[in-house]
Amino acid sequence: MARLIQSAILNEDNKSGFTLLELLISVTIMMLLVGIGVASFITFNERQQLAGAAKELQEFFRSAQTRSRTGDVPIGCGTFSGYNVQMAIDSPSVQMYAVCSTGNVLRSEKNLTGGVRPTVAINMTFLSLKGGVTNASTVVLRLPSRDLTYTFKVTAGGEITQGALND
Repeated sequence: MARLIQSAILNEDNKSGFTLLELLISVTIMMLLVGIGVASFITFNERQQLAGAAKELQEFFRSAQTRSRTGDVPIGCGTFSGYNVQMAIDSPSVQMYAVCSTGNVLRSEKNLTGGVRPTVAINMTFLSLKGGVTNASTVVLRLPSRDLTYTFKVTAGGEITQGALND
């Protein structure tokens, strides 16, 4: 009986399972696939963050444009000219002011999500009576963590274009 057990243990044909080398190769391949997946997700997430912040800013511009066109005038404004939108270079904060003969009145302020910032300062005024925009320009937003930008235009006629991501 002892001889039978010994021959079963030493028998080469009776092996089952994986060798250490096979396990290491399998784990390495899985880790590479997971690493590629995580890197792709991070890139996708950053692109979505930038596009979302650009949409937020476009909606902020549209809000200023709508308020200007509908004559949303603050109390004690005097003569109302329109709404001014300002954003300092490399700042996530954007402000909307009512432009009055008695001085500008802060009406709204927000911070863009994800740390997105403009590459140049923004100072546009959406005019009330005749419409249009003074200081219309191309807006370029960037994500500080990557060399990724989103560009859209605000035309002198007041059109706010859709824009696009730029790698």
